[in-house]
Amino acid sequence: MAAGYVAAGTLGCLALLLYLLPARALLPLAARVDGLAVWDVRGRWWRGECAIAAKELALGRLAWQWAPIGLTAGELRFGWQLEGPDHALDGTVAAKLDGWNLEAAGRAAAALANPALAAYAIRLDGDLVLEALTLGAVAHEPVSAAGTLHWSGGDVAYRIGGRPFAAALPAMAGRLAVLDGEPTLAVATGAG
Repeated sequence: MAAGYVAAGTLGCLALLLYLLPARALLPLAARVDGLAVWDVRGRWWRGECAIAAKELALGRLAWQWAPIGLTAGELRFGWQLEGPDHALDGTVAAKLDGWNLEAAGRAAAALANPALAAYAIRLDGDLVLEALTLGAVAHEPVSAAGTLHWSGGDVAYRIGGRPFAAALPAMAGRLAVLDGEPTLAVATGAG
């Protein structure tokens, strides 16, 4: 019987320590993600906020809150919000032993995508709206992708053969899917 009390006391102490674990204790995990910078971390691991940047692009403030209901599905699930001067996004992220799932919605200035498009010498203006965007992976391989990405249209700058070009493009909408194991975005005009 005494062993039961010791076990219960030990579990209680471990639960209290986990509850009190500060969010900054997770910084080593963020440091393992190439190009991700996190600072000004506040709160606990289960509810907090931080400043975040990816590939030297300041993204703003990321806030998160643990969703214990995810445990019923065998996953660690968090709700999140990312806010910056030109964007407001929110959604959920869930991790299982064999993969992860991300859901997102919100709005952003198209310029937020420009660092990723720079590798293709493309620069966008205008606004983006994400509707019910979902991405899922198992063992680091994409298995699901859905949702719609609307672009308001606007000026686009690009290079072909080293020569600069510019054009004004109409509003577009893209539908996200996985084809042949790769995420794809099918785009149509006039749907912004």
